[in-house]
Amino acid sequence: MTFLFSMRSAVQLLLNLIICSSLAAATATDATGAFVDDALKELGFEAAQKGDLESGKIISVGLPDIERQPTEVAVGAAMMLVRRPLAAVSQVLTREDTFRVNTKILDFGEIGDGFASREELHAIFDEIAYTEAESKEAGKLLKAKPGGRFNLSKKEIDKYRSLQSVDGRAHLVVSSALADMLQRRFLDYLEGGLAAVEPYERKAGKRASPRQELTTAFSSLKLVQKHFPTFYGSLSGFPAQLPEDTESRFFWIKRLADDRPAFVLAHRMVERKADYTVAMDLQYYALHSYNAMLTLVACVPHEEGTLVISGVRIFTDRVTGFASGIRKGVGRKHLAEAMAEYFRDMRQVLEGE
Repeated sequence: MTFLFSMRSAVQLLLNLIICSSLAAATATDATGAFVDDALKELGFEAAQKGDLESGKIISVGLPDIERQPTEVAVGAAMMLVRRPLAAVSQVLTREDTFRVNTKILDFGEIGDGFASREELHAIFDEIAYTEAESKEAGKLLKAKPGGRFNLSKKEIDKYRSLQSVDGRAHLVVSSALADMLQRRFLDYLEGGLAAVEPYERKAGKRASPRQELTTAFSSLKLVQKHFPTFYGSLSGFPAQLPEDTESRFFWIKRLADDRPAFVLAHRMVERKADYTVAMDLQYYALHSYNAMLTLVACVPHEEGTLVISGVRIFTDRVTGFASGIRKGVGRKHLAEAMAEYFRDMRQVLEGE
């Protein structure tokens, strides 16, 4: 099973909005202190681990107790960030060359805040494409069928199978259809939220439902609901109008997953306050390898630094079926290791500035 790509992608994709940008000079309050206590308890940290955290250790753990679905794998992590001026932290975390550190990302584009015109959207999605070197992979979409190789609805499968291409040029005709499909899925989500996310056709008439997976995940975010109720309302209520201090942006990403080019649609939301910042990265569509992913990150002032706490839930058919418990255990281990590795990289970048 390949879980590392998903975890590293999820955390990396938050680079250009995270987290500490409004907190480097913030002051801890009773409210943020209560959040820290509750969050570390949910992560299952013992008193000794909390001491390790305050001394600079990065801690990452699997979270089997919060998993609610057969396809779900959940992990959490926390670290203390070195104290840095606000401007320096913001610069590091928003520049494009830092975003590009993730070598698994082949290309990406910002779709914007959801207010682009149809003409602008066409131009944005026209950038999505397979290369000539990826023509063999693109050609597999021409023979798409229900199953685990691609995440497609029945109409999408029928569309790809209706296309014709000359040998070695499949990337051209498939890229156009792919761009149209992703644009339609984005518009459906923009207008209808999770309720509009179409299921994926599997074998024997079965379906995978990222809508159901993510809706269930949102309903179990008790910690977010308790400490960040406005943000929780923004998450669960989308596409309702957002509060003024909540930012919402959309992206498409082309990345390697299982050594295959995969296209992902992502929605990022961030709420900034004087004493905390909380952010979400929601991957509500992925062409293959996993069904959906939800990443939440909160940053609060703590002691002499800033505490970063993150949780990731990835949904994949690969952990279901025979030996599900073993598969999930392996998945959590890989995800936790990848999260810790990324946190180390992020800290090194910040300390090097």
